[in-house]
This record gives sequence, structure tokens and C-alpha cells, in this order.
Amino acid sequence: METALFKLARERFDLLIIWIYQRKFLVSIYVILAAVLIATGITIDRFNTAKFLSDLRLSLESESRTIQAHLEGNIIEQSSLIRGFAATIESNPDISQERYARLAAQLTLDDPSILNIAAAPDFVVKYVYPLQPNKGVLGFNYRTSEVQFKQVERARRLNSTVFDGPVELVQGGRGFIVRSPVFPIDEATGKRSFWGIVSIVIDVGFLDNYSNAGPQAESLEIALRKTNEGPDTAVFFGNDRVFKTNPLLSNITLPNGVWTMGVIPKGGWPARAENYLPLRLQLLLIGGVLFFLTCYTGWLFEKRRHAEQILTRAVEAIDGGFVLYEADGTFVASNKRYKEIYSLSADLFVPGVTFEHIIREGMKRGEYPSITEQKEEWIKWRLERHKLADLTDEHCLPNGRWIRVSESKLANGGTVGIHIDITDQVLAKKAAEKGSQAKSVFLSTLGHELRTPLTMVLGFAQILQNIEILPAVKDLRASLESTPFDAAEAQAKLTKVLAVVNHQSGRIHQSGSHLLTMISDILDFSKADAGEMKFDKQMIFSGPLVESVVEQFEGIAKEKNLRLSYQPSDELLFADEVRAKQILINLIGNALKFTDVGSVSVKTQKKGDMVEFSVEDTGCGISESEISDVFNEFYQVNASDTRELGGTGLGLSIVKRMVEGQGGSIEVSSVLGKGSVFKFSLPSQ
Repeated sequence: METALFKLARERFDLLIIWIYQRKFLVSIYVILAAVLIATGITIDRFNTAKFLSDLRLSLESESRTIQAHLEGNIIEQSSLIRGFAATIESNPDISQERYARLAAQLTLDDPSILNIAAAPDFVVKYVYPLQPNKGVLGFNYRTSEVQFKQVERARRLNSTVFDGPVELVQGGRGFIVRSPVFPIDEATGKRSFWGIVSIVIDVGFLDNYSNAGPQAESLEIALRKTNEGPDTAVFFGNDRVFKTNPLLSNITLPNGVWTMGVIPKGGWPARAENYLPLRLQLLLIGGVLFFLTCYTGWLFEKRRHAEQILTRAVEAIDGGFVLYEADGTFVASNKRYKEIYSLSADLFVPGVTFEHIIREGMKRGEYPSITEQKEEWIKWRLERHKLADLTDEHCLPNGRWIRVSESKLANGGTVGIHIDITDQVLAKKAAEKGSQAKSVFLSTLGHELRTPLTMVLGFAQILQNIEILPAVKDLRASLESTPFDAAEAQAKLTKVLAVVNHQSGRIHQSGSHLLTMISDILDFSKADAGEMKFDKQMIFSGPLVESVVEQFEGIAKEKNLRLSYQPSDELLFADEVRAKQILINLIGNALKFTDVGSVSVKTQKKGDMVEFSVEDTGCGISESEISDVFNEFYQVNASDTRELGGTGLGLSIVKRMVEGQGGSIEVSSVLGKGSVFKFSLPSQ
């Protein structure tokens, strides 16, 4: 019996698994819907809780402001009171005990929180009211208490009211003290002089009265701490856990100080809203109804969905855009990729819309930017090719992507089109052509750059090898062999020979230096390209760095009659000094090379955590079409073999890699015919 029941249960379970598998899409919809309903319910419940807490916080904010206003009002009142009392003593510094007691009695008449009012000429308490409970204060010298003397001295120094506390009182207990300095005017001199300190001692219990000032104060927990002593200052009123439970915070402004007040509901913030249970029942009911209706609708469309699913999967699996038209040219269907490719016309891809309408509307919307002239002729040609379904074409989209279109005829007369994105192939082809062209130009330029100095080196070396053929040498020989021998004439001719030799060797040195620079550029580029360029970064100053490079080029600037300037700004940066100097040499050298009239200026300035260098010239400038390529390897603005300025086209590419390798950036701006500005930044630390 048990075996039969187990077998039946197993069969039922297998049937359930098969049913779920066959309808996995529908089941997934149900699961997603259930998850969405649950997530929506949780979100609504959380929103309800958040709104409840937000409303509660708003309510508490109003209550907190009321308490804050009462506290600040009381403190201001006490401050004004003590300041007025100080003014009275200033007008009568020799006040008697009786007169003092009468004035103090009037001040404390309606405020039981005031424990006493004391006056301390020269920091020694001489007056106090009421006297009986505060006799122990008389004769107290503030200088004997480091803590209290610090505050009274602060009041004297600032000549303003100071609120202090809670503090341990001399007569016992704890309280707050409001102190004000007394500076009477000397009638003889008309100047103010320090008389002493007057103070009001307020019972710490006054905070209990003001913390219960609002209509909902009994449902709050309030805590106070001193703000100007840091966030970890101990709480002097209330429980310190208030500040650990996301309280409402407000500042209580004191004379020369601030308190921070924290407020939370009694017992802490509630975890749920008060109406959470009815809301959850409503959400459960609504979610159940929606889930039932969805399941019923899914059952009605299941068969149709299954057939459409097969077709959709087949179409979406195509690697590219797929579109299908009827024999009469009306749109049938397309995959998602096709709509992504022609996004400007995506809203037109609706069953029943004609191909002609889609093409014409797409032309208006800019779907075919490469067709700028004879648009109507192109539309007619495109409609004819579509009708014959005989087309293989490539065109560029507004976003710069390249598409290859292939159309074929179906047996029922319909037309199917495949649109493949070939942008990568087109760009790769163009990049390869551009790279090949750049390398060809580079090799041609390099051949010219190497051939010219080598020819000069070999030519001048050959002259030095056959120095006897030089006219100056022949003159010297004739002078040496002449009779009688003229030493002065021989010396003069020897000087001419040495000048010729020095000139020839200088040209050899110049050509050799040019060759060395080109070889160094090639080696640096090879290291950077292989990721082997090393940087020895250290803290250096920009001033000496720039000045040393500028000095190297002063001679060249003078030869070309150019003004080379540097605005001193000694900034500290963290960089490889050798590489930084190499960057400046390249940029300043290029600026002088491409400037025939005007000036070259170098500047440095601190920008955030970077130090910016700029090299500005008034040279030939760079066109907008070429400025984006100036940092590419092998690229030269003028790549002609016959150009006079020289170079391999690697300098700026190496500069860019040196800058970025040190954590910096480089940019260029230029106006053709007016000059260029190269700016690069290196870290300051």
C-alpha cells in the first residue's frame, strides 16, 4: 500500500515538474509578479514607517525649538541681568553691603533658580546675596582656583559676559555661573579700569523646568552637552544614549559658547508606524487580487505566447538587426537590435507602416547623414532596390556607427533585411591605413633627418681629413716656406686655419647632437611603448627646474630675436626631476622652433593638489583638424621631406607618456597663425 502511494506521489510530482518546465516563462512571470508585489508591499510599508518617523521628527522639531527658545531666553535674560548689575556697580564702585543686598534682592525676587549674586573686586569675593547660605563664598580668591580663574580672567580679557557650567560651587553643590566684568570710568582720567567680577549662580535644576516647557515635553528625552569641547564631550544633562540614537540636534547659543541639545522620543525612536497592521492587511488583499488576475490573464495568452516565443527567440538570436516586410512593402516585425540601430525612427517600426514612409521620415530625422545631396534620387533608388530585394550596401549612422545592409526575397514575396554593425571593422581598417601612412611618413622623415646630418658629418670630416686643400692651409704653408719668414703673418694665417677647423668641427658636433636627440627620442618611445620607462620621483621646486631649462634656450631665442620669459613661481612638486626637465626642454624647444616673431613665455602655478606648467608661444599655431593628433606617435603637423624644422614626430608623444606616467595630464590649445599654449600638470605631493 505504501509503495503504491509513493509511486502515485512520485508520478504527480513528475507531472508538476513537467508542467512547470513547459510553462517556465509563465511561471517566471508569476514568481516575478509575486516578488514585485512583495517588494512593493515592503517598500510601501517602509515608506509608511519613514513617513511616520518623518512626521514624528517634524513634531519633535517644533517641540525642540520651543525648548531651545525657552532655554536661550532664560540664559539671555540672566546675561542681561548680570550685565545690568555690572553697569550699576560701574556707576558706584564703592557700593555698600546694604545697597548691594537691596539691589540683589530685587534681581532674585521672581527667579528661584538664582542661588546667589556675588561681586569680587580684584577677583576676591566681597559681596554675596543671600548672605546666610553663601557665607562660605566670602573672601574666596578666584586666583586660588585654576578652573574658575580661567573663566573670570576670560571675562575680564574679553570684556563680555561669560556663561560657565555646570561647575562645583565653593559653598557646595553644582550650578551654572554667569560672569560679567566691571570696568568703571575714572572721573579724573576719563579711562576705564578693571574693578572686578560680578556673577550669578544658577541652580542646575533650572534645566528640568525648561526641558518640560512644551506641550509634548513629557514624551521626550532630552540631553545637553558642550559643543565647543568636541563631539565626545560628556553629557551634563540627560542620558548620553540620546546622542547615540540619531537625535534631533539643535544649538543653544550662550554668551561666548554653545550647547548642543539632543532630543528623541521617550524610549527611543519607534521601529514601526502606529497603523502598520491595517496597512499590511490591505496590501495583502490587494496583492492577492492582482496576483489572481495576472495568473488568469497568463493562462488565456499562454498558447499564443508559446508560438510567438519561438519566433522571437529565432529573430533575437540573429547577430545584427533583423526586419521583415510584406510583399506590398508594409512593416511586419523586427528585433530589438534593429530598433537600437535606427533609434531615430524606432517609433515608426509598427506593423502596417510602409517602407517608403519609414525611409522618407528617416531622411527627415537625419537617419542617413551621409546623403547630403540628391536626396529624392537616393530615396527612389532605395525603394527600387527594396522592391527587387537586391541590395548590399554600407552607410554611416548619425552616431558614427557603420552598418552593412543585406536584403533578400522570401518565397511569399516578402523581404527580409539583415543590418550588421561593421563599425569595428571600418575603424580598424582606417586605423590600419592611418598607422601605415604615419609609419611611412615617419620612415621617410627619419631617413631625411638621418641622411642630412650624416651627410654633413661625413662631408666636414672628409674636409678635415684633406685639410691641405683648404685655401687657409695653403696660405699658411706658403707663409711658413717664404723667405724671409714673417712670424706675425704666419700667426694670423694660423688663426684663420684654426677658425676654419673650429667651424668644421662645430658643424660636426651640431649634426652629431641632432642625431643623438633623434636616437634618444626613439629609445624613449620604445621604453614608453613597452612600459619600461622608470620614474625617480621626489620633492622638487619648480623655480630652479624651469630656470635651468630657460637658460639653455636663451642663446637660441637671441639668435631668432625672440623674447623668452619666465614668471618666477617656486612651487613644490613630487616628480622625476630629469623627466620633468626633459618635458620642458621638448615643449620650450618646440615653441622656439615654430615661432619666428614674437615671444615664448613659461608660467607655473598651483592648482589644487597639482602644479600646472604652461608654455605659450606666438608661432604658427595648429589647425583644429590637426590639434587632436599632436600627441600621437609618428604624427607631425608638417611631414614634408623638405621641411626645414626637423624632428621625428615622437617628441610630444613621449612628453604625454612622461606626464601621465607621473600621475599628471597634458593639454593643448591653439589658433592657427596666432600661436599655441601647451599646459601640463604634475602632482604637488
